[in-house]
Amino acid sequence: MVKQTWDIDETERSRILNLHENATKKLYLISEQSQIKPFSVDFGNTFKSGQYKFDSNYESIVRDKVEEISNYIKNNKLKDYKIVITPSESQVPNQPPFDEKPGLLAKKRGEYLKNQLEFLLTPLLNLKPFIEVKPSLIGNVPWDPNKGKDSPDYKKDQFVKAEVVLTSEPSREVQKEPYKRESDVGESVYLNDYLIGYITQPFVKTTDITDIGDQPLNYQNLTFSEVKKDTQPPQIVTKYEVPWQWWNKDRELSGTNTVSLQDFEKIKSFKKVG
Repeated sequence: MVKQTWDIDETERSRILNLHENATKKLYLISEQSQIKPFSVDFGNTFKSGQYKFDSNYESIVRDKVEEISNYIKNNKLKDYKIVITPSESQVPNQPPFDEKPGLLAKKRGEYLKNQLEFLLTPLLNLKPFIEVKPSLIGNVPWDPNKGKDSPDYKKDQFVKAEVVLTSEPSREVQKEPYKRESDVGESVYLNDYLIGYITQPFVKTTDITDIGDQPLNYQNLTFSEVKKDTQPPQIVTKYEVPWQWWNKDRELSGTNTVSLQDFEKIKSFKKVG
């Protein structure tokens, strides 16, 4: 028998040892974490037909559910995990801009929850969690116009849920970069069928994520961007800081994206921010 000899330099030796140590650590973590019970939070049938945002009256419940996720991660001292969001919609025909194909509305619901969880969990965990949005689910109940879009048969399929899944991936780094939160695009605002501007959430920015604190979800002041009439693309003229309470509760047509002339004048009396 020929005796084999292997000449391995120090760099290769260190690489092999590191691979072995990392594999051993992963096996240990997987074995240790396999004893932890799976955890899932159902955010319930929280959406009206065609909606992808949580109703303002539901936000305190959202915060409680986010607290449940945070406590589960902290109490079990989880290091390697991801949060998996499952979004769903019913077979009620979608309205624009989600009518191009089934699943777009559910996808938007999943992305919306992802943004909310990132915003709320990051200061609680002192790191930005990895969040995955699964492909959209479509309910099994066929659309029947005689039932109407608000039928309980359809509402049960209008949901999102979040599950904490254990992984062997490396832990996320503590968030150190300036942090901001801002809506994707402003929601269009109309006066007498004319586009007059966009309403958006303002951003929150800090050099240290711990400075953000426990801010109420969606209760920051809003930003109204006034646009010049009949410009394409719309040309922003001025931005105003609009109180959340006034926009969502006190104005004449609260709950819609249409304003009266009186409300438009009120907006222009608020503080300019740009």
